[in-house]
Amino acid sequence: MRGRVGSRVTEGMQRSQSADGRTVTTTRDLNGDGKTDHVVQYDKNGKPSSEAYDYNFDGSMDDFYVYEEGVVVLEELDTNYDGKLDLWVHVYKGVYISGYERDSNFDGKL
Repeated sequence: MRGRVGSRVTEGMQRSQSADGRTVTTTRDLNGDGKTDHVVQYDKNGKPSSEAYDYNFDGSMDDFYVYEEGVVVLEELDTNYDGKLDLWVHVYKGVYISGYERDSNFDGKL
């Protein structure tokens, strides 16, 4: 986790640990409306394993990141905010797009 206590990065952040101590989850309310807009789950080594954002602040996450060994390998998005994923972006070395798949008719299927 970046930042110091009271910085904009950590402001409003909540942290919890699983009962078995294997994962830590942080949540943040990015716009101050009392709803969680950003969630990061960390593995036992402190590396991120998943991350989710609610970019339109409607209470439902719509942008998801999947990590392997702390590096992004997949981004899944609900681009039209209908509750169904419709874009999958495959990521190489955490920064390069290696391919993507799109549900062009928004039925939730490829």
